[in-house]
Amino acid sequence: MSLDAELRAAFNGELVLPGDPDYANAIARWATNAERKARYVTFPKDTQAVSAIVNWAVSNNIPIAVKGGGHSASGSSSSEDGLVIDLGRHLNKVTVSEDKKVFFIGGGALWEDVDRAGVENGVATPGGTVNHTGVGGLILGGGYGYLSGEYGMVVDNLVEVTIVLADGRIVTASEISEPDLFWALRGGGGNFGVVTQFVLKCYPQRPTVYGGRLFYPGERIKEVIEVARKWWNAGPSAKEAILLTAARSPAREPVVVINVFYNGEVSDGEEKFKDFIALGPIVNTAAEVPVPVINTFQNTVAVHGRYTYMTATSQAGPDPDICVSAYHEVLKTSEDGAVDTAFILELYPHEKIASVLVEATAFPARKSQIGVLFMARWDEAGQQFADRAKNEIRSIKDVFIQGASKQAGLVDPEPGYSNYTSEEKLPASSTKNIFKGNYARLQRVKHQYDRNNVFFRWYGIEPAPA
Repeated sequence: MSLDAELRAAFNGELVLPGDPDYANAIARWATNAERKARYVTFPKDTQAVSAIVNWAVSNNIPIAVKGGGHSASGSSSSEDGLVIDLGRHLNKVTVSEDKKVFFIGGGALWEDVDRAGVENGVATPGGTVNHTGVGGLILGGGYGYLSGEYGMVVDNLVEVTIVLADGRIVTASEISEPDLFWALRGGGGNFGVVTQFVLKCYPQRPTVYGGRLFYPGERIKEVIEVARKWWNAGPSAKEAILLTAARSPAREPVVVINVFYNGEVSDGEEKFKDFIALGPIVNTAAEVPVPVINTFQNTVAVHGRYTYMTATSQAGPDPDICVSAYHEVLKTSEDGAVDTAFILELYPHEKIASVLVEATAFPARKSQIGVLFMARWDEAGQQFADRAKNEIRSIKDVFIQGASKQAGLVDPEPGYSNYTSEEKLPASSTKNIFKGNYARLQRVKHQYDRNNVFFRWYGIEPAPA
């Protein structure tokens, strides 16, 4: 029996091979540069099928990648000449418990699936701000969202997971079952196995909220950032959040866009963001909207099918001078239209996030800071464009880091939010820098559950015995 036939017979689900009619679609990813020509793409129908696939791949020494939403720009959900376990076709169901205390979320679900189930049941949980992002990668890497001010990181709301380990065993991990593994999964990424189900806390949620997008001409960026700094320094309530994007519009015009969110009445939301409205945005879409709409606002800057490079840093708060200088770099680097560049400030109130001890989960970034995402997207193939995008994003990021060196404590230059990486292979120093004091414990857990490093993508953790 050939290997292809052997694999096909080994599990319950579908197998796609090179040359099959749907092969191109099976290896497609959100970021075009994250696509790899897999030898096998599997679509398991249940957890037992995932176990069978893992056992087969390990016994045949074939590298494994796991795909949920396929949103990683680093290629961690793809495998060149290897095997992909795609959870998105079958293991994507989302339900809410009868007592409406938890979500049961399939490992291949998207955040729009969670949003939909939540609004149908009057509940919600922190989740991704792009609704076609997969739940798996975002949760395992930490997870921020508009509700993080009220309820913390997504991993802080994780109750239990069902996971297939490197030896094919299926285990449940929680605070009381496999607690070391559960600790590692809350921020340690996909380094420990294939999660086929997440159980997340959920909370009563009103059906509508105040939210929308405010657009300003790019030349007004300093005024906008000054208002954002005032808002941030005043201490926004846990029900508020802002995402600020500095870029060019699709028409190539310089533009600054603010997504505003308030989990409450329109009148209260308008009061919370009155200073932004008083600036006179050229477009203001803020209104009462259904909860799921909030997580569609960023979809316009995160469309499928473009080459993408991302990196990140963190900042104590919005700084007008730094942002103006960085925006000059954005406009310069994107002037000819070959590569679109942008930076995005993520302003989520951090009191709830910072209240969790750094050592309580594997996720280490608990400081009361805002995230800064740097993104380049382009459409032409070729290494010259990839190199250019990387260099241009570095030039924008350097403005933040160099500006911070003049203002002690303003920025922690590295590492930024761990899910914002486009590097397929990272040196051990980068992984250690991401996890900081939690890295040694992660190494011990890795040695216990995956000492042969079957799951090695994203920020790979080297196994080390106690």
